[in-house]
Formats: sequence, C-alpha cells, structure tokens
Amino acid sequence: MKRANDEFEAARERIREHAETLPGMTGERLEGCLERPSPYSERGVLFVPQEARWARTASGTHNINETRLRPALQALEGQNAKLRGLFNQLDFNRIGGSGATAGAAKLADQRLKLLIAHFGRVRLRTGRRGHPARASGTSDLPWSTTTTEGLRSV
Repeated sequence: MKRANDEFEAARERIREHAETLPGMTGERLEGCLERPSPYSERGVLFVPQEARWARTASGTHNINETRLRPALQALEGQNAKLRGLFNQLDFNRIGGSGATAGAAKLADQRLKLLIAHFGRVRLRTGRRGHPARASGTSDLPWSTTTTEGLRSV
C-alpha cells in the first residue's frame, strides 16, 4: 500500500505539472483532473483513492485495522481490478497476539502504529534502475519488491 501510494504521488506531481501548462487547467478543474483514475492508468500507475492514501492511513490512532487499513485496502482493490481479492485474508489485528481480547487489540494498534511510522519514513518510489529509491539516511530495504512488479515509474 505504501509503495502504491508513493508511486501514485510521484505520478500525481508529473500529471499536475503537465496539466498546469494547459489553458484553463487551474483550481477545481485541475483538482478534478488529479482525482480521475485515467491519467494514472495511462501511465501504468495504480490510482490510489483518498481513503487509501498513506497520510490518511498514518493518521490512525485507535482500532487502526478497522478504521484505516481495512478500508484503505478495500478502496485500493475497488479502484484497481488487478488487486481484487488480494487482501481478503489479511487481518492486521493478529499481530497483537491470539484472541479477541482488548489487550490483544491494544497491542495490535501499538505495533501497527510503529510499522506504519517505519514505512512512513521510507520512500518506496521506483528509482532509475527499477528498484525502490532509498530515502536519505535509511538502510537498504530488507524485503523483495517483486510483489509490486506491476507498479512502474512513468
């Protein structure tokens, strides 16, 4: 989700820069253009609806799985046919331990906040060589990027 958002934000800036050169493309008209999926899909980038944008996800403080992550993933799936069904089995509350106790939910929220904060510090846009670009001051990314193969820089 973070990678999709970072690619989306990079494409959004390029679309904005291009659109601003067109006559009459300002204000609400420009914002409306930036919220349409077609300019992103034309560039091979997943459209990230507002409910799935990283800033909204990162602003969660309580019941993060139900109020931020699940709605964000559902919105991302709903907007991008190639993702449909991909996130159905995810349950981020399980990182709090077993059971549906209040303590497990609280622990899940604490861990999710830390995980989201960590990913928020890492820039996951595709670099010039097709690999995620490193943010300054971060270490090499310890995970594979093959699961985001369909995302590419435009």
